[in-house]
Amino acid sequence: MIIPFYGVWLLLITAVQSTVLKGIEILSVKPNLFLIFVLMIALLRGRKEGMIAGALFGLFLDISAGRLIGAYGILYLYMGFMVGIISERFISRAHFAFSLILTFVFTIMTEFVYFLLTLTVLSGADMGYSLLHIILPSAVYNTAAASVMYFLVLKSLKFIGGVKIDEY
Repeated sequence: MIIPFYGVWLLLITAVQSTVLKGIEILSVKPNLFLIFVLMIALLRGRKEGMIAGALFGLFLDISAGRLIGAYGILYLYMGFMVGIISERFISRAHFAFSLILTFVFTIMTEFVYFLLTLTVLSGADMGYSLLHIILPSAVYNTAAASVMYFLVLKSLKFIGGVKIDEY
């Protein structure tokens, strides 16, 4: 039942990301629903499914919008693993506030590492500008979007009987 679940979410996120969110960019930044979904799955389902969702959604993002094929796939795989470990070892309930903090922190980490990867391959990017005008606004915007998406993912996981940790 979880494979069709990922397929539906992948189609839904792709449709919303490529249509609706283009119209609500703020400071030339829009939320990354792929990253938010992987974070929520890792938080609510653990490291194994976080890694699977990370690889799948990251590779799909690479194919549809990335400059380096495989970069987001690998980054999201590791992000799903790390958030899953944090979830399994340190929390027993799905804390809404904790999910927002994780979204902010892991957006900064992921975008920073992606910036470094593209800087080494494509060069010519300014680190200070990218941090202030792309990475930090993305983290804030992703955190705001995660406040809505958290409940949507939680409800859909409950619908298919797939929440592994208790809701808070």
